[in-house]
Amino acid sequence: MPSAGCPPLPHVWRPGFGRWAAYGVAGFLVVFIGAVVLLVDVPWSNRAWSFDRVGLFVVTVALSAVLARFGRVRVEADADGLVVVNALRRRRLVWAQVVAVRLGRDDPWAVLDLSDGTTWPVLAMQTADGARGRRMAAELAACVASRAGEEPAAC
Repeated sequence: MPSAGCPPLPHVWRPGFGRWAAYGVAGFLVVFIGAVVLLVDVPWSNRAWSFDRVGLFVVTVALSAVLARFGRVRVEADADGLVVVNALRRRRLVWAQVVAVRLGRDDPWAVLDLSDGTTWPVLAMQTADGARGRRMAAELAACVASRAGEEPAAC
């Protein structure tokens, strides 16, 4: 049974500012560099300039793909536990593995303290989101506290 502060499960937490900044910059890069590649013509252009154009666009698309990975960060909570999706890695945790959720004033994002003594970053809950980021971390902490010691539901 969820406690006060824990939203009904399943629930997904996503960042606000960081998510849209990543998608916005990625989209801007593709459009702006794509326009430069298509529209800019130099009088001395030759075959080498065509290879430069393709290379510039390929690098731009690759950089935009990396930025878009930062836009997909999230935390998914359900009855069995959490799925923490960061920019490069995704990790499934059962509720019993998560001891605490920390988001300090000077921390860039929340951190999960795990039962094995390690920590796991949660990029979805950022201090850049201000009160919203702190509220999301508090909600996740309430969910962790309400499920302390619970065994995962059977499949």
